[in-house]
Parts: sequence; structure tokens; C-alpha cells
Amino acid sequence: MALYNDIAGAARYAVKFNVSLEKVPQSVRIALEDGTEGDGTEKENRNRQEVAREVSKGGQKGEERERKASRGPKLSQNEDDRQTKGPQTTQKGSGSSQRGKKTQKTASKPCWLEHSVEVPPSIVAITKEWLPGLLEAFKKKDFAKFCDILSNCLSKTESIWWTVLHLMASSPDYSKALAKRDSVTSFLARGFRERLNSIEVNRQGSSDYIKQAAFLVAFHQSNEIVFETILDVFGLSETPKIYFPLIEKEIEMKYYDVAARAVATFRLQPSFKPEHIFLWLYLDKDFRLMDSYVAGDEKEQRRVVRFMDGFCVDQSKFESLIKQFNVPSDKIGCLSMDALIRFVKRYAKKYGVPMKYWPNVSRYHKEETLNLLLHKKYKQHLIDDESFEEFVDDVVGDSSKLRQKLVIEMAKYGDVDGSARCAIKYRVPLDRVPKDVNAAAERLATGDERKDEEWPPLDQVLSKLYDAVSSGSVKTYVPSEMSKKLVIVSDPDMFLQQMEAILMLQDAVVAIDCEWKPVFNYETPRLSLLQLATDRSIVIADVLAMQNDLSERHWTSFHNLLTSESVRKLGYSLEKDFGVYAKASPVLKDVSTAKKNLVEMRQLCNSVLNKRPFLFPNYNSEVPVTRALESYVQLCFDRTLDKIQQFSNWERRPLSPYQLIYAGIDAYCLLDIYQVLLKEAEKLNIDLLSF
Repeated sequence: MALYNDIAGAARYAVKFNVSLEKVPQSVRIALEDGTEGDGTEKENRNRQEVAREVSKGGQKGEERERKASRGPKLSQNEDDRQTKGPQTTQKGSGSSQRGKKTQKTASKPCWLEHSVEVPPSIVAITKEWLPGLLEAFKKKDFAKFCDILSNCLSKTESIWWTVLHLMASSPDYSKALAKRDSVTSFLARGFRERLNSIEVNRQGSSDYIKQAAFLVAFHQSNEIVFETILDVFGLSETPKIYFPLIEKEIEMKYYDVAARAVATFRLQPSFKPEHIFLWLYLDKDFRLMDSYVAGDEKEQRRVVRFMDGFCVDQSKFESLIKQFNVPSDKIGCLSMDALIRFVKRYAKKYGVPMKYWPNVSRYHKEETLNLLLHKKYKQHLIDDESFEEFVDDVVGDSSKLRQKLVIEMAKYGDVDGSARCAIKYRVPLDRVPKDVNAAAERLATGDERKDEEWPPLDQVLSKLYDAVSSGSVKTYVPSEMSKKLVIVSDPDMFLQQMEAILMLQDAVVAIDCEWKPVFNYETPRLSLLQLATDRSIVIADVLAMQNDLSERHWTSFHNLLTSESVRKLGYSLEKDFGVYAKASPVLKDVSTAKKNLVEMRQLCNSVLNKRPFLFPNYNSEVPVTRALESYVQLCFDRTLDKIQQFSNWERRPLSPYQLIYAGIDAYCLLDIYQVLLKEAEKLNIDLLSF
């Protein structure tokens, strides 16, 4: 009870149960002897309750006063009031007006830690005696002398643990140290660690009560050296459950950042609901702490996404939640529907949270995806009919609302027959669709099954494409002699041979790309094709067809290529590619960090455009440029890059010749762009890779 600062209650129970005075805290003993029974504490509690009632009624000024009241205990006027048993939470950052330089100048005033825990008087005396010398050594930046003084100080004390904590809390820069290495507090932390390493010390001397005090000193400041040292030498992680009362007090006093840091450090998330901490981090827009709070914890990631998704409901339910969680009126704007949808989608994507954990936002997300598919099909003409049908199946699922929306929107784009087919396929009631769609559906009701499309041979398609380019009827970028360079790999042994052949090339440059079926749920897609283009060949490896036959040995050969220093690799927007590679095989999980001699062409082209745009042969300052691969192809070759197959279904087999041609061109164009820029840079004696 004294630990929770109920001195009067502790004193009454000490009398009731006849507890020996020798076995109770000094603050309780003083209360019993003086008969004061903690009146000051009870008065403070009553003040906080009054403030809390004002806040609960929506008084923003009252809330601000409550925040100020909880910023550390006020300095007491007499010794009795200073003997408050703790620990109890203190000011955020532990920087009250009574700390810092004023603490140093006014020796009669105790440091903030003495208001939170019962520090032995001998420790207070030690601090007063030795802190000035430590400050003088620090002022001269003499760490060796600082350590000598600290060692002498610790040899004179009855508890090295209490002493170093009290010295840190009494340091004038305790709350101002932040991330700086050179501060009195960080010197104390480093010096204490060295002292412990040089002597034999009983680590058990750090009792639970001292650990609770250490908890306050560690978590109410921002210096990582101090934090890590206290965490380690005091063994705070060994007994996380003893900090529950302190964390709950931090939450009560609205120090959500301190509570979040503690919960994340000790992995106590299962013991705290999202509305206890995470919601308030979100309302304070503390995204760094939010990320660290859920980092590495899949269950917590899913739990907070589900919780935040719960706010994406109709207005009446939303208002009920606002009232339930006592969200201040000035913070409600952070819970706007748009902001919540963006947040949930960002977290779902970042942590790969399945859609079933965010049903409310996924409904909005599916509507956006459906609009995107319709736009790409009917406005941009980037999706063929078969791929469109497969993607739509994934999006609309069994949602009658989305199915009806699809039918109506297709009709608006003028595709009445397609709309009617979807109405029949998804059993959309015909009385809910436009009249022309209804009529078309009746006409098609007898069946309109389409036969599988038969593709022309790859060589024939390439030949027609070259003829069209030569005649000038189209200005599409196509590599020279592509039919001779194209190598389709669907055999694991051939996959291995191609990798080894590229690795054996002297000073080789290889462009790397991959393809996958578009996904609409933020999950990492599955690798379908892997393309490797050199000046001699364009290798298209059908990974999906070989997935059951590609062993660790095969993926290691690709890993060796990515990490080879002798082979220069070119890629475009590689970040997502690395995630797809990692999903394909555990061997490739480290490629994002282990890669060597790899050029990110997107970054290179952007830098050239910013600093040396004249390196692009067809650059015209009066023509606006979009920073996309097709734009850089245009700037280099005055040709368009056909992206119509980009959004096709790369898991459908057999692949069409148009998909194979697109995949080869998408990789080879990187090689061509690189060679053009390299040649132009060499003319001007410019190091291209210095951008």
C-alpha cells in the first residue's frame, strides 16, 4: 500500500494487523509516530480526483492542469513530507523546475528521486559529498579522473546500487542528456559499468525495490547509453512483472511514451490492451514509438490493426467508442476516416497483416482496388480480359455490394456484354442492374463460354513487332536481335548453368528483374519469373513452373550472383524485389543487405535527371518528364516502353508470347539505358556512379 503511495492506509493496516514498526517503511513509521497519516498525500489524491472529474466532463483546461500536476512531485517543505514511499512516477523526462542547475545550487532541496522512493539518508549524504568532484572532472572531460572519483565514492557507500542511481538522478543534465554521449549521466553509466567489471560484486544486491527505482531513472530520460547500462547492470529484464504497478501509474498520469517504452522493452504487450497505450501514441502521432511498440511481435501487430480498424465504423458506433475510451475532443480529428484508413493500410502492408484482421478498412480498400482495375482496363488498356476476370474474382469475393458495383461500373464504361457476363456469373439480381445490361444478360443466358485463346508462336509475334517498328507504324522500344538472345528456362539444371555462366563472365554487367501476379491484400507476392539480361542473352527463368524442383543449391547460385563483387548488377525499384526473393527461398533472406556491386537504376536515373539531364540524348527542358522507367527509355531512345502486360496474370500458364516479350524487354532496357548514360558520361569525363 505504501508502494502505491497510500501512506495513511498502510499505517492503518499496520496498526490493525499489529505489524512491527521495524518492518514497515520509514514514511509509514513516521505517519504512525506523528499521527499525520499522510494527510499531504491524501490531499494530493483528492486534487487529482477533482481534476480527473473535470477532464471527464470535457474540460480541456482541466486536462492540461492535470498534466502539469503530474509532472513530478512538488518539493515538500518539511522532512516528513519528503519521506514518501514509492516508487511513483515523475515528470516526463524527469526534468522539473527543481532539478538541473537549481538542484545543484540548492543543496538543501532533495532531488526528484527522493520524492518517488525512499532513498537511505546515507546515500543522500554520499551524493552531496562526491557529486561536486564528479561535476568538476566532467567539466574538464577527464573520464579517467571521473572514474577514479566514482570508484572512491562507491567504495565508501553501503550500497553502490543506490548511490549510482541517486548520483544520476541528481546530475544537473539528467533530463537534458538526450542522445548525447558526453553528459554527467552518461559518464556515470559508463564509469559504473567499468567499476562493476573490475570488481567482484553481488548482483543480487540489486533488490526488487532498487530495481523499481532503477526503472524510473532509466525510463524517464532519453540517453541510450544510460538506458542500456541501467537495464543491463541492474538486471531489469530479469523481473519484468514487478514493474506492472509503475507502468500502470505512468498510464494513469498520461506518460504514454514512458509506458510504451517499458512495455516494448519487457515484451509485456499481452498484458495491456491497445486502448491503454497504443491508442494514445496514435493520438499523439508518436509513430516512432508506435513502430517500436509492435516491432517483432506478430500477434501485437495484428491486435493493434484490428483495434484501429474498429474505429472505421458508422458514426453512431464511432461516437460510442470515443466516449468509451475518453478521447479528448481536440484529438478526435486524428481519428478521421481518411486518417484511419491510411494508417491501417500502412500497418497492414508494413507488417503483412491479413485482411481478416481489418475487415472494415478492407471493404474500403477493395472498392479502391476495383476502381483501379476498371481504370487500368478501360482507360489505360493495361489489362487483358482474362487477367481482369481473375483479378476481379480476388477482389469482389462473395460481397454482393462489390459484385453489384462491378456490374454497374462496367456498364458505365460501355462494356454492356462484359457487365452482363459478370451479372450472370456473380448472380446479381437483374432488377438491380441497368436495363441494357438486363437485356444483354437475357441474350447471353443460354451461355457464352469462351474458348481458351490459342497464342501465335513467339518468333512470329517478334517478327511482326520488328516489321511494325521498321515500317515506323509503331515507335516501341525493342532490343536488337531479341529472338536470338531470348532464352526460356524451365529446367532446374539449365537454371544453374545460366547462373554459373553469368558469374564466369569477366567484368560482366547484368540487368535483373522479376515478375509476379498482382496482389491486392498487401501480402508479399509469389515470384513467377526471374529475368537476367546481359549483352549476350536475355534469360527468362520460369520460377513458378520449377518451384518444386529448385533446391537450396539453385537459389545459392542466384545468391552468389547478387553478392558477387565482380559482376555489376542493375535493377529498378529493388526494394520490393528483395522481399519477393526472400519469400521464394530462405537462402535469399539477406540479399537486401548482403548485395554487392548493385546499381539501383531508378535512383541513378533520378539523380542524372536532377544534376546532369543533358546525359539523356533526347532530353528537352521544355517537355515535362515523369520519373518512371518508360520516361527514361523515351529520353534515351525516343521510343515508348510498352507496359500493357505489366498488370497481367503472371501465374497463368502457359505464358503468352506477349508476356515473354514484355519480361525480356523490361530487363534488357535497364542494360541499354545504363550503357547510354555511361557512354555520355565518359565523353564528358564524368563518373556516372558518383551521382
